[in-house]
Amino acid sequence: MDTDSLISTFERLIAKKQAIKEGMMQQLLTGRTRLPGYAKPWRDLHAGDVGYFKGGSGFPVSHQGAASGKFPFFKVSDMNKAGNQLFMTWANNYISESQRKQIGTIVMPTGAIVFAKVGAAVFLERKWILAQPSCIDNNMAAFMPDTSSADVRFVYYVLTNFPMASLVATGALPSLNGRQLRSIPLSMPTQGSGVVD
Repeated sequence: MDTDSLISTFERLIAKKQAIKEGMMQQLLTGRTRLPGYAKPWRDLHAGDVGYFKGGSGFPVSHQGAASGKFPFFKVSDMNKAGNQLFMTWANNYISESQRKQIGTIVMPTGAIVFAKVGAAVFLERKWILAQPSCIDNNMAAFMPDTSSADVRFVYYVLTNFPMASLVATGALPSLNGRQLRSIPLSMPTQGSGVVD
């Protein structure tokens, strides 16, 4: 077998394993498939029942370009930045607290799940978790799960498996709105259902 054939075989095997993993996650994260010993029922909720969504703020060009500061100010393009997979860690722009006050932007908390809410980037379905308190621009939104009733990682994986592009409002510019986002269905384990019976 030549090298190209071997690489092609490995690529097909990797794609197959990724498809199996994705299918299994969809089954486990909806409660349709249960592991032995976990029998408690799940609750059918909506995203708005376990947290809230908040849009980002305008980011004036005059405040852009700083390589350091108190808060990273993420733009949609930062979602492609090396090192920003699962957690948003690296930004091209940072601002100080005084700049934040001047701009009037709010700080999204660590653990917020961010994604594109306007433009073609919505269809890329990228969703990442903020690794630190951060600001986001007005082409992005964040979901802040109520950590007293929902695990951030669990909600992240559920949202990752939900096609947000299916909620896009029709018009010249694709966009998501709060009402649609709050209605995203979530099946959540009841308290204690993570404990083997």
